[in-house]
Amino acid sequence: MNEKIFSYIENRPLYIIISLFLFHITVACLMSWLAYSPYFSALHNGQGFWRFSIDSTLYHQEALKLVDVLNEGKWKFWWSSYPTHLHVKWLALIYWMIGEPIPILFEVVNSFVWVLSVILIYHASYYLFNRNVKIACFSTLFLFFPSVVLSSTQLLREPFYILGLCFTLFGWVVLYRLDSNWRGVLSIVIGFFLVVSTRDYLTPIMFSIFLVWGLVAIFYKHVERAPV
Repeated sequence: MNEKIFSYIENRPLYIIISLFLFHITVACLMSWLAYSPYFSALHNGQGFWRFSIDSTLYHQEALKLVDVLNEGKWKFWWSSYPTHLHVKWLALIYWMIGEPIPILFEVVNSFVWVLSVILIYHASYYLFNRNVKIACFSTLFLFFPSVVLSSTQLLREPFYILGLCFTLFGWVVLYRLDSNWRGVLSIVIGFFLVVSTRDYLTPIMFSIFLVWGLVAIFYKHVERAPV
């Protein structure tokens, strides 16, 4: 039975991806509905925001300010605003395009970010452990932890930070296992951008890690290609 499940996951990736989207959208809609309801009133403000993600209210207010900026046609100012809260730009753009500042609308972005994180971790483990589907599946379980899933349905930066780490990990695995330099480097660059744009104080640490692993990668390639 287990073998059939893992075989299905490996051979029906499109169905799995669609299922992941449906799962995340369902959780997000349920969380949004509860946040407007009288249920669990001690845990939310009744206006769509949960107390465990209190920063969402800040990002919501920032997005509303940028909506006014977009209404005035100040696109350059919109693009340069809130450099450490990049997701606020896209939140404001969605509010502006739809014409309603409803937080659940950001699920368009949130679901994509979460599903992409799952895909990247799955493939990183898949290639790292010799295409072992079981290990690849189990490696994604941390993204299904309640705290991770629930935070990914809110207006927070954390999902983008996690996505950045997933891109970085995937990039290094691709460089090591697949010898696809351009894809590996591109993934690492995207990951680096996402991480430092949400946690700018990590820039020196990220640079140090990249330098060390870059030297290790060069040495590893040199040893592999050296004549025996």
